[in-house]
Amino acid sequence: MAMLNHQSISIADAERIAVAMAKINEVPFFLAQCGIGKSTISHALKKIAELNIHYVLDFNAQIREISDIMGIPHTITKDGQTVTEWAVPQEFYKIVELAKEGKRSLIVVDEVTNCNEVMQGSLQRLILDKVAGTLDLKVNGIEPIIIVCGNRPEDNTNYNEVPLALFDRVQPYEITAKVDDVIEYAVKQAWHPLVISYMRQFPQAINEGWLPDCYVSFTPRSAERLSKLEFSGIAKDLELPIVQSIMGSEKATEYVAFRRVWADMIDRNTIYANPKTAPVPDQSRPDILYTMAQSLAYFMTKENASATVQYLERLDKEFAIMCVADAVKRDKKLVTNSDVKKFAMSNIAVFTDLM
Repeated sequence: MAMLNHQSISIADAERIAVAMAKINEVPFFLAQCGIGKSTISHALKKIAELNIHYVLDFNAQIREISDIMGIPHTITKDGQTVTEWAVPQEFYKIVELAKEGKRSLIVVDEVTNCNEVMQGSLQRLILDKVAGTLDLKVNGIEPIIIVCGNRPEDNTNYNEVPLALFDRVQPYEITAKVDDVIEYAVKQAWHPLVISYMRQFPQAINEGWLPDCYVSFTPRSAERLSKLEFSGIAKDLELPIVQSIMGSEKATEYVAFRRVWADMIDRNTIYANPKTAPVPDQSRPDILYTMAQSLAYFMTKENASATVQYLERLDKEFAIMCVADAVKRDKKLVTNSDVKKFAMSNIAVFTDLM
């Protein structure tokens, strides 16, 4: 097996690289542990207006057939002679038709490292030459954006060696999990504050990455599932086995213990009603302060923003800034509130890019 020596990058850098490569028609090849968000990063490109993406073809290589790229042979009559041509799937014709209208498409070629040698060979022409069967996907200078994704050999995912000829003609990067990236995304997507607080308190849960010797590891994808589970509710008598199934036994025990912090938090309605006299958490309990700050950030609205800021000013500055910053990341309109704006201006170094 060839040694892998890809440049290691963060999730945030992968997003920027994907955009940069799309602008110059180059192909990035993202390798990473399962659940880190390779596909999410790729699909995010359709939100970039300047890329002019009107169609996304999600091509999962391990569950597709070679005919899904090359087409199916059929006989036609051309110039009085019987010839065999390839009937390329309609999804590729759609890319060509859109290109004729000046519109670009995005092809996400996923799970390349899990498919066999024959499929990898067929994919090379699509990835490198942007041709499907006999159909050239490049029309009038417009060609589809292609991003390739795969897993690493150490992740116990039936890795099949990728030809060096392919690596040599794409831009390979290994994406590593960094908790700050995940928290940034989680805040913007309004994940459950308890999950965000856990990641802040135990960053190694994400940073240590995929554990190939375990059935389940804690990944950005499983963190998102955990957030959805918290919103739907977890039965007390099934709490540990359910959480274990999402994040693995070691982290599940840690997380379930952390959930107990939630029970010690001051009720939000008490804070909103009496922000200057409501109880404040014990300063020796950073776990409660983290969780409280995340909860107040998640639930901050224009109606309760003033009360929230007044209460936060009674806490350590570190937690107050974290809370207001996360709230503004989720909803920038909050800065129109006079108290939020005053707080932001007094901590302008933190809020410069958020206002």
